[in-house]
Amino acid sequence: MGNFLRLLFDWLVDSFHMFFDLLALNIAWLLLCLPVITAPSATLALFAAANHLAHEGSGSWGVFWQGMRRDVWLALRWAAVNLAVLAIVASNLGFYAQYEQSWSIWVQGVFISLAWVWGLLQLYALPLLMEQSDRRLRVAYRNSLVLWARQPGFAFGFGATLSLGMILVSVFLGAPWLVVGAALAAYLANRAVLQLLENEG
Repeated sequence: MGNFLRLLFDWLVDSFHMFFDLLALNIAWLLLCLPVITAPSATLALFAAANHLAHEGSGSWGVFWQGMRRDVWLALRWAAVNLAVLAIVASNLGFYAQYEQSWSIWVQGVFISLAWVWGLLQLYALPLLMEQSDRRLRVAYRNSLVLWARQPGFAFGFGATLSLGMILVSVFLGAPWLVVGAALAAYLANRAVLQLLENEG
């Protein structure tokens, strides 16, 4: 636990030195998310640029725009998968909300937990798309599950800390957090995957 927290602190210090790179990338991502159709491509481009930051320690607009152009269809497939998962979770929550028995609350809790786990899976799947030579979604999800299975403590610890930390910070900072939050999360997720892959080696 102590080692994990030290790593996270080091990554946050590094991200502070890259603040303006992260800020610029986040603003570009926000603007490109306004037309909803470009949001998936912008998200993959953000993770590609964050991956470059994690490796090189400096930003590259070329990587961001290359990701926008290169990953259009991959991004749309990724969005379709996530929309399908969201629809399944939402429909089940709505269905079981009709019942007033105590067991329905537990069932809804299971689906909420599954949605959270799916969200944590994304933290590793998207950076893995940038690392692996086979850039298929199913391979990224499989590799993400492998990292979870082999290093559950680190994988869960990072995912839980990041998700809960972002919720708390967004509650206290509100709108200002929007201008850097997504880029910071993408950068930290890439650093975590690089660490997980290093641990595998």
